[in-house]
Amino acid sequence: MPFVLAMRSGILLWAVALAIGCGGSDNARMHAAWTGDGCTYRGDKVARTGRFTIGIEDRTGSGAHFVLKQLAEGFTPERIQPALDRRGPGAIAFFVKDEPGDPVFSSDVVGDGKGVLLADAPAGTYVLLCRGSDVTTGGLQVAAWLEVTA
Repeated sequence: MPFVLAMRSGILLWAVALAIGCGGSDNARMHAAWTGDGCTYRGDKVARTGRFTIGIEDRTGSGAHFVLKQLAEGFTPERIQPALDRRGPGAIAFFVKDEPGDPVFSSDVVGDGKGVLLADAPAGTYVLLCRGSDVTTGGLQVAAWLEVTA
């Protein structure tokens, strides 16, 4: 009986470790941080359609906001930061128009915290943006662009 119980426990632990370590195209392989000087990103820049997570972090102690937006057809990530820096209304044209009921992929981190941004994204080119929670620290910054493929 102890052998059977040990085997069941071992299988359960193995299954939990597999689920944590080998989920879709996400988890520890995608990470963004707000540093006060801007956004940083490390990790995969290609994800499969469907659910994935991006680890997020604030390194300033003031909090940060992260958002993942799909680019509109014909726009490239390189053109976005200058438009965001101008803070003009034209920057919204870069992104796919949101329809009522569309999911919003965004998340906030409070203080020197860490969290996750959850996404369930269809195929396309996406831009990961972040900014400090204190709007006086500036506007949105491009952390990375991601290709979501089928």
